[in-house]
This record gives sequence, C-alpha cells and structure tokens, in this order.
Amino acid sequence: MTELRSCCQRALLDHHSVCDARRQDPEDMPAVEVRVSAYQVCCVPRDNINSRYFTIHVKEVRPGAWIATDGFGCLTSTGEWVDDPSGLHHRHDEQTALRLARTAAPHVVVNGYTVADVLAAHSSPETTEGGPQT
Repeated sequence: MTELRSCCQRALLDHHSVCDARRQDPEDMPAVEVRVSAYQVCCVPRDNINSRYFTIHVKEVRPGAWIATDGFGCLTSTGEWVDDPSGLHHRHDEQTALRLARTAAPHVVVNGYTVADVLAAHSSPETTEGGPQT
C-alpha cells in the first residue's frame, strides 16, 4: 500500500511541475512553430456528401517531399495516376504536388461518375436513383 501511495505522490508532483511550467513567463517559452503538412484539393463543394471521394490529398511525407494521392494511387510528375499509394517513387516539392493536384482535380472519376456529374446533381433538385446524391 505504501508503494501505491508513493507512486501516486510522485504522479501528483509530476503533474504540479507540468502545471508550474505552464505558468512560465511567455518570453521564456520557446517559439511555437506551425507547419502546413497537408492540403485537400477538390472541385466538388465541401458541403456535398460526395466531396471526400473526389478529393486529392497533397501530403508532406518527409520534410520537403510531397505526394498527391487519392488514397489508392498517386500522381507522377507528368500528371499520370500510378498504383503507388505511399508515393514512394513519386515525390515532389510542395508547389509541384499542388499544381499536379489542381490540374487533376476536375478530371477525377469515382465509380463512373465525373466531377461534372456530381456538380450537375448537386445543382439539380432531383437526382436519378443510384446517381450522385447531394
């Protein structure tokens, strides 16, 4: 029982030292760094239920190395889709990956439906059975 009590006391002391660190003068605290490590590129509006399926994800996989992926394949430097979801052999700088994704986004096809199909269904009050739902 004394071991348990001792353990709890140490945990409490550790907790207080963390709380004390939070009260430090802001000038003594290290600078906070905010980094962008992912983007979503899509032509389908975010409020459309199908948006996530038509989204190309541009991700930083290591510092300075980015991929553009749909989760199954990734874009090569020529804008072709290849079966390489990790992007191991198709990494780009950030701006190139974003450019490739922007170029490919209007041409994404999911289960035979194009971006244009989804946008048309979204703007139409009626959708066909089995077609893109909004």
